[in-house]
Amino acid sequence: MKIIQISKHTYYPSFDLLKIICAILVVAAHTQLFKEYNYIHILSIHIEEIAIPTFFSISGFLFLSKIDTEKGINHKKILFLSIKRLLIIFTIWYILMIPFTIKGFFLIANIKEIVYAIFLSCSYTGYWFLKALIANTIIIYLCRKKNHLLYCLTISICIQLSLALNYKYHYISLPFSPYFSFYYHTAYYALGAFLARIYTSRHCTIKTYKCYLGLLLIFTLSFLPLIHDLCRLIYPIILILFFSQSTFKCNKYFRKISILMYCSHFVFIDLYNYLKNKITIDYFTYIFNHSIFEFIFVICCVLCFSFIIIKLEQKKQFELLKYLH
Repeated sequence: MKIIQISKHTYYPSFDLLKIICAILVVAAHTQLFKEYNYIHILSIHIEEIAIPTFFSISGFLFLSKIDTEKGINHKKILFLSIKRLLIIFTIWYILMIPFTIKGFFLIANIKEIVYAIFLSCSYTGYWFLKALIANTIIIYLCRKKNHLLYCLTISICIQLSLALNYKYHYISLPFSPYFSFYYHTAYYALGAFLARIYTSRHCTIKTYKCYLGLLLIFTLSFLPLIHDLCRLIYPIILILFFSQSTFKCNKYFRKISILMYCSHFVFIDLYNYLKNKITIDYFTYIFNHSIFEFIFVICCVLCFSFIIIKLEQKKQFELLKYLH
């Protein structure tokens, strides 16, 4: 995918490695890795759930880094190119998944569910993430000036933790799960953007922003019953700060592979389930019912698929494949 050229200060190669790690964690979550081993599975769930918040935080960090450091380029152009890229990826993958969407959603959903999916979530598993990225990119763009970013972060954290409390105590009856909507994850995107502002802002010193961050941390810790959900806010901060300062040498294709892994792994999970239902030999049935084998199968498939796409797109007759990532 062709994107805007940015300065060396807004490109962090180590984030590509972090994206690959997060993509692998997403696959692990969706294949229920270690589900046969209770204690290991509980631990793995806590690790896997860091992936999506970290994805959002990385996106927020990189987007606002472009906004704050590219002084010679119209900020609307940066927004347009970012949205255009995400919209192309979402549209192409969504069109490719229409057969799965019709069978798995539209034939069984009611009108309310369809309307909610179209505007606030998504009708195909996992692709709500791309829509949420688009919505939150626009939100952060609108809140980029002065202290608006801090207000956005504070409000979004309140919303996120309030919804998390509702998951635990069910004090409000919601017809749909808010998790698969953009507003549940605005806090993570805004958190990444806030960290980027620490690095790039001229208006506030790093010391000032550290004070803001400390106050936000104290504020979030007031929700102590939600230790698990607080970790989903705190760990992305640690990972962003660590990887933004690291000097890992990453393969130039890591960014592409992470996107292809995320967008395609749902198909290979469906393929795996289809094969599992078709196999009747006891020995193979036992193997196919094991989460570790499923995880390895899906990872191998998505990696092979990614390498094939990257290789083919270098040929002129297949160059349109670059829009898959």
